[in-house]
Amino acid sequence: CALNSSHKMQRLNFLETKVGEAGISAAEAEGWGGVAVPKATPSAIVERILDRGTVPDPRGAGEWSAFVEAEVAKWGDIARRAKMKQE
Repeated sequence: CALNSSHKMQRLNFLETKVGEAGISAAEAEGWGGVAVPKATPSAIVERILDRGTVPDPRGAGEWSAFVEAEVAKWGDIARRAKMKQE
């Protein structure tokens, strides 16, 4: 079993990465989702979110937004080139 990623995940650090450690190139595609909360969210609520298996991302809001925009552009382009249609 391995992650289809170029980097390890904190909570799954016992798994090797297919792209990095297993030497499989050009195969990176990660599933991701985001949970955004206001800066002033009480730490007890943040802990409840983390206790459900959410892995914190070290990027700040600006870097996260840029990542999401790049992912939408990348996968949108792939879908268009593959002539995928929304049903």
